[in-house]
Amino acid sequence: MSHYHGMSLVSSRSSFPEHPWLLAAIALFACHCQPQLPGGVSPPVKCPPDIVSFPPPCDLPASTALALGPSQPAAPAGSCQNCGGNTAWLGENIEFHELDASGQEANGAGLKFLSFSRRSHQNPNKRELLKLDVIGDRLRGTQPNNVVLEGEDLVKAGAVIRVMRCTDRVRYDLRIESYQETDFWSGSSGAVPLYNIEYQLAGSDTPWLPMCRPTTDPIEPKLQGTAIIFRGDRYDAEKKRVRKTGDSDTWFNVACVGTAISKLHLLRHTHAGREPNRPETGEPERTALLKMLTGDYCGTGRPFTVDGHVLNYSYDQHSWGRVTSRLNPLDPPSGTIAAPTPSQEIDAIWSQDGAVCIGKPRLSTECSNIRDEIEKLCPGKPPCPDDALQAPWGWTGLGYAVSGNPSLVTPSSREPPAGRSR
Repeated sequence: MSHYHGMSLVSSRSSFPEHPWLLAAIALFACHCQPQLPGGVSPPVKCPPDIVSFPPPCDLPASTALALGPSQPAAPAGSCQNCGGNTAWLGENIEFHELDASGQEANGAGLKFLSFSRRSHQNPNKRELLKLDVIGDRLRGTQPNNVVLEGEDLVKAGAVIRVMRCTDRVRYDLRIESYQETDFWSGSSGAVPLYNIEYQLAGSDTPWLPMCRPTTDPIEPKLQGTAIIFRGDRYDAEKKRVRKTGDSDTWFNVACVGTAISKLHLLRHTHAGREPNRPETGEPERTALLKMLTGDYCGTGRPFTVDGHVLNYSYDQHSWGRVTSRLNPLDPPSGTIAAPTPSQEIDAIWSQDGAVCIGKPRLSTECSNIRDEIEKLCPGKPPCPDDALQAPWGWTGLGYAVSGNPSLVTPSSREPPAGRSR
């Protein structure tokens, strides 16, 4: 699949789970999961506020979302039939997008990292501990003899991450079932590691189930169910904002492909995915792109989009490869060819504070009063200028990114550019 920008992708509605009862449960119990220090003293454990609740736009079906990615209400434990979405999931509505590699802090779902291990060389029924590290977007396990395992070597070694749910101390094993690589969607080409991860109740004989559920994105089949692991950025669930934390941060992201977090990385809007030999995007640029992907017009964290909605967009990186100034992608990931988008079909122009101006909101066809709903939450957003797309990069005087509603036509027999596949 070739990716050019302006390009066409589906947007990710909310970024986080929307189970109000679960929020209350986590608030009450998640921070009680604390390591014991000598003398029985427990250090404070901070729990990021990952879980927030937003009503769906208009009367469209409600969709839950975790960690900058869509999902639907989770199926019963042990089943993923019709569960939809593409969140990192451990059944029983346990959804997450990050872990603290130090093991000191629980995430917003009340999960703590416990250990990283591999099968023993001498006895395959025993495990040997590994030191977990994430270098950029590469997961690594260091053995006691300082030999480092990564990529396919982790698969061959039967590498397993063990986590514990703080509310009841139930443990889950996450094994790396397979490994592959894909390319970044914009900027210079580069290998992005992808991990197919399965989970199981630790110590049980229950079947291993996929951690990443299928995405509604029209992506390459081989990418379905895979996750990107990277460090250097943290995400404010409620306000939909990005915070750069750098290489020294112990927290790392587990982003199922199709989620907004995964898209930010594939679009080189993360610390780990920064474009080589060029200035790194900052928090304002990354947050603007996050607002655009999640349809956060008002900048409050409230999304006005639904899972799987196709969107054309571009952003202000003139010097990057595979980024164009207009909303006419050459080969969007849906496999269709998008006709040039007229100015009146602009969805919005975006900054870190949400939409700078609004054209025709992306859900206008599905939801006739979507503009009224946006106006109620943030009155006074101006319409985008009619000529915003007439001059190349002309919209950049207003904001960092622009999104539009594509006019899709029948695919031609064109082959993708050499070296890239659909």
